[in-house]
Amino acid sequence: MSEEAAFQGVDAFSERSGELLKPDYQLKPSDGRKLNYAITKQKEAFEKLNGLLKNLKDHDSTLFQANGITLKHGEKFHHDFNVKHIASVEAKQLKVSREIETLEEKKKTFERTFKGLQGNYVSKKRKLKENRRKSKNRKRKRVENNIRRVYHICVANRLDKELPNCLLYPPSLTIPEACMNVEAVATMLFRRDAKLIAYLLQANYFSNAAGSRMLTNLEPEVRNRVYCNLHPEDYHNGFYVGCIIMAAWRIWHSKDFVDSDRRTKDGHCVTLKRIHE
Repeated sequence: MSEEAAFQGVDAFSERSGELLKPDYQLKPSDGRKLNYAITKQKEAFEKLNGLLKNLKDHDSTLFQANGITLKHGEKFHHDFNVKHIASVEAKQLKVSREIETLEEKKKTFERTFKGLQGNYVSKKRKLKENRRKSKNRKRKRVENNIRRVYHICVANRLDKELPNCLLYPPSLTIPEACMNVEAVATMLFRRDAKLIAYLLQANYFSNAAGSRMLTNLEPEVRNRVYCNLHPEDYHNGFYVGCIIMAAWRIWHSKDFVDSDRRTKDGHCVTLKRIHE
């Protein structure tokens, strides 16, 4: 790592943790994690500076003759450069070391002030973040388990109770029609499973014949819901046509207009004429 990059990293982190380093800073219960993180990062920066310092000193030692006192011919410029930069790295190391001492003193004060809380306190923001992540993981696992459940309802081995490894979910072979458990498909799959069935069909786990046989043996309301998930654009358009027809029917049967233009929610204008007797 170059000296400039090391210095930039140290200075950037010192700015971020500057609030904790202020003498008049009042510690809060949520500062335990911040202090631990700041101490760890500052120690890492100290080690990087230590490595940089060692490299400079090792290089500088190669500029001297065997006696270790006299410089080799033409190496004065490199030696002066090394001396200058060694001094700047040592100064930066001293600064980081003092900051580490300050942070460790703050940590001791924190542990005395908030005894028993530093390991248990979690901020509301942290809780929300962790709960959101856990909720996504739980939802993903729940969906995976439900897909596996629906798959094993649909697929059965006619010759043996157990499925061969090649047909276990996810299958390594396309499921043939002979392995479809039509009785279970007809009785054990419901409307709530329609999205999962559509996913299995779209994943091409089943042959065309097996997929057709599955759809044929589904309950009508389940089959309609599966088609809705497989072809949402067709059902979406049909839904809005139905909305327009219903809006027109309501306008036609209202009593307070003769000629009117009514606009449905999706922007379609319905013009109707009605003659009062």
